[in-house]
Amino acid sequence: MVKGKIGVGIITYKRPHFFKHCYDSIPWNKIDTAVVVNDGPAYDFDQEGIVLNDKTECIQHSSNMRLSNTINDSINYLFNQQCE
Repeated sequence: MVKGKIGVGIITYKRPHFFKHCYDSIPWNKIDTAVVVNDGPAYDFDQEGIVLNDKTECIQHSSNMRLSNTINDSINYLFNQQCE
């Protein structure tokens, strides 16, 4: 594991405006990677004014997997990216 590698997981469900606010508040100069897990209908990022950077991966669930599974997806992704 790479010491000091920092990852962020964001879980969202049918709240694109709140997601945008959360995403835009991340101090990207201190983050190595991020994952967004959307447990609801897919967002139209362009229409919502959401611009994802190259540090961000999106996981879109095809159906509502519930919070615990969504959290696990986020943690597994960050673990696989060797984040602490």
